[in-house]
Amino acid sequence: MASEMISLNVPDIDGMSDDELANFLRMRDGRWSQQTKGLLARFGTNKLNLNRGWAGLWQGWSCPCCARSKPQIARLNSSGVLLCQVELHHDHVGDWAEREFTERNPRTDDGQTNRQIDCFKDAMLELVLRFGRTPLCIDCNLVEGRVKKDLGPSVFRDFSFSPAEIAQFISVRDNKIHEFDLGKAKEIWGAVKADVEDRMDFARRMTSRFANGKNRRQHGGQPSPEFYIDSSAILWRVLSDNTNVVRLSGVAQKAVARSTARDAVGRSAHPKPRATGRPPTDEEYAAIEVQNTDQKHWGRFGDDWTCDCCSRSKRAICRKSNSGKWTARIHVIRDWEIDAPICDLRQKDEVENFYVLDHVPAFICQDCRNIVAEMQRRDDELGEYSVTLPDIRLAIVAIAPNTVHDVDFDYLIERAYENSGLEEAIGRYHKLEADCRYYLDSAKRLAKWKRWSPEQARNKLVKEHIEVMGSTLEEAADFIDWYLAKGKKFEALRELELGPKSTRASP
Repeated sequence: MASEMISLNVPDIDGMSDDELANFLRMRDGRWSQQTKGLLARFGTNKLNLNRGWAGLWQGWSCPCCARSKPQIARLNSSGVLLCQVELHHDHVGDWAEREFTERNPRTDDGQTNRQIDCFKDAMLELVLRFGRTPLCIDCNLVEGRVKKDLGPSVFRDFSFSPAEIAQFISVRDNKIHEFDLGKAKEIWGAVKADVEDRMDFARRMTSRFANGKNRRQHGGQPSPEFYIDSSAILWRVLSDNTNVVRLSGVAQKAVARSTARDAVGRSAHPKPRATGRPPTDEEYAAIEVQNTDQKHWGRFGDDWTCDCCSRSKRAICRKSNSGKWTARIHVIRDWEIDAPICDLRQKDEVENFYVLDHVPAFICQDCRNIVAEMQRRDDELGEYSVTLPDIRLAIVAIAPNTVHDVDFDYLIERAYENSGLEEAIGRYHKLEADCRYYLDSAKRLAKWKRWSPEQARNKLVKEHIEVMGSTLEEAADFIDWYLAKGKKFEALRELELGPKSTRASP
């Protein structure tokens, strides 16, 4: 057969020099490009923050909103890091509509129902959105958020200015953040408010119609037929049949890893010391131990524990509050593994600036945990997942035992805005976790109710997937096995986060 004659040499991205990679990816951009190296020399720095959006667009790209080219967009932040970032701007009204719909129409254990839900939701959202996803420079994306913050509660929280609307109220300078005309922005909101409210009303009505059993669509259980015969379709089919597609995906992710850069922002990895607080006496520490008996994580660790953020010991995190009461707590957060190589193709629409591959539990003290809470208090536009654990570490200017940290909150808030897209990436990761655990829980329920072996339960899920999705046995088996394996991993990580049942606090 002709297909057996095909040979594909997968390129060795890791072994390429910068010049070889620049030639191989000549329609893209990255830390290896002569343009990027020229920008680093021009701004006199070797620190670079270059994201996927920038790397994925050609070197001659210009922002459709402010019309600046890449050399005009790149700028130094306050820590001397060159920012080369393109964000994917989208209409947050769609996010609101999706939440509204999901709340009224949650997914179920029935595959056919879930298919109806997905089909209707996707069609509805297409009619709700005022504009599609659009790559913008970091400054156009940032100024939109700051304008909405200054406009205050008069503007719908999930409203988004379109790229064409942003262009009307910004004042553009090369290599600088944008200034803006708040009066013009307010005028634009006044002009589009009725349309936005009408779209929201439409979303509510359609959500109610579906919840009431209307607007269902018949499905034959088979995938849509492919009628197109063109060169690209044939080439993709040949490659799919004759190569290991995961290996091809690995090449793409290695190219991303070689192209992007997320340098630290000029802060020392060793914060300077500050004056220490008064440590607890042995008697006071014993009383703290008793006081924390019901605390979820305190009893899990001995005196050799240290905070995963500031490295202080249990005794060193104890401090007196303003009321004179001793306080010491251990919290668990997730330390995200970001922008690591992607090993599967299931997240096919993943084109964002962040990709969360994995996480590990991190156990931190109250003072490190409170940094995020204080950041949110200072800027209520920011969320819990606006910054990462490394960001928090780098924001701590000085550490001392038995006292609060000295923190550069201006830096941390700037990092949070530079992390545009991180919260959405973590949200996608949470959805993946929920889906994986759903399949694992389904297998466990089947095994328990039917008194089946794990293999029998797995085979039942494979059969259901074939019936609902119209896939082959091999595709369905691969799908279910992958989700069950990931579900077991998420379950194990969750156990690490919660700890042994004997140490968990009573509800």
